[in-house]
Amino acid sequence: MEPVFNFVEMFERSIGLKEPWKVTKAEFNQNDKSVHVYIEAKKTSKYPCPECHKMCKRYDNENEERIWRHADVVLYPCYIHCRRPRVESKEHGIRVANTPWSRKGSRNTLLFEGYAMMLAKIRLSGRQTDLFEVERLSIDEISFRKGQSYVTSHRVS
Repeated sequence: MEPVFNFVEMFERSIGLKEPWKVTKAEFNQNDKSVHVYIEAKKTSKYPCPECHKMCKRYDNENEERIWRHADVVLYPCYIHCRRPRVESKEHGIRVANTPWSRKGSRNTLLFEGYAMMLAKIRLSGRQTDLFEVERLSIDEISFRKGQSYVTSHRVS
């Protein structure tokens, strides 16, 4: 396999990373045909409290690595891995910092969510061009085999 130059920079841009976040490793898993990107947060930096958004001193990292679904890379599923920093807020105590690539509580990156919405709009445009009457759109990712093979489904009402 030929090396890809600026592979790390490509991921940093697609995820929207800036200091103090950085991609430390990106690899292709031959077994399950997926791309895995590993991100770390700089240990000496301050991060906003997820409650009040005041800049706080880093306390440590969360115990468990968290994984987010990212947009596909050359048709292969891509996953972001990170142990987010925890901050010590004078007002709120110790909290896990939010990430720049996802909404709070989401298991998908913003780019993946945007892509899913774009696909839903394309899918819906054949049935209904005026989307103002759509009140609810449900999108779910369902595992259909062992490992990390998913089918994305949606329902319009």
